[in-house]
Amino acid sequence: MKIVVTFLVYLISLTVFGQTANTEFDGAHWNAPYTLAVPFGWRAERSTIQSPQASLKGIEDIRYTPGWSNAKSEQYWSYGFLWYLDGNITTMTI
Repeated sequence: MKIVVTFLVYLISLTVFGQTANTEFDGAHWNAPYTLAVPFGWRAERSTIQSPQASLKGIEDIRYTPGWSNAKSEQYWSYGFLWYLDGNITTMTI
């Protein structure tokens, strides 16, 4: 009986004191609470934003034009982005 009780206490302690794994952000599978279309030919990229100085965290959602990296294109270095932030936004300075 002592072995069974000891084993149960061990299992319970694992669930109470166990650590959660830090998983890396997966922007491709993140379910955004907003809509930001990806026009035909454009490329999408998502990444996390973390700023301990401003107490901000969130998502940067970027849309690159088809000619973004072509120096001869009118779309050269053209892109759109959205920041979805969680935190005290009034402390942010640019």
